[in-house]
Amino acid sequence: MQVIGACGLICSECEAFKATQANDLEKLTELAKSWGSPENPLTVDDMRCNGCMSDVVFKNALKCGVRGCAVEHKVAHCGECSDFACQKLNGLWKGYKLNPTDMMKNLGKAQ
Repeated sequence: MQVIGACGLICSECEAFKATQANDLEKLTELAKSWGSPENPLTVDDMRCNGCMSDVVFKNALKCGVRGCAVEHKVAHCGECSDFACQKLNGLWKGYKLNPTDMMKNLGKAQ
């Protein structure tokens, strides 16, 4: 089953998501080391994620403005928002060099 994040990323393709689903502590430990930094150290528990709109969320995803906005608007993802596609969402796509057409398809907004 595909799990889509607030912004249209496919959470279920993420290494942290897959390791969480498999309860693969070795992989979560490896990800914590490679995704963390001295300024932002990560633990196995920080890495656990069932998708950004779930109750178990990767620590750094908790800081995502798009995710926070979707939570505030009480939508499962941005495709359900009356403000779609807002500057915040377009800014995230541009900042991460994501293809807006692909993200829109993932959010059920194919053009």
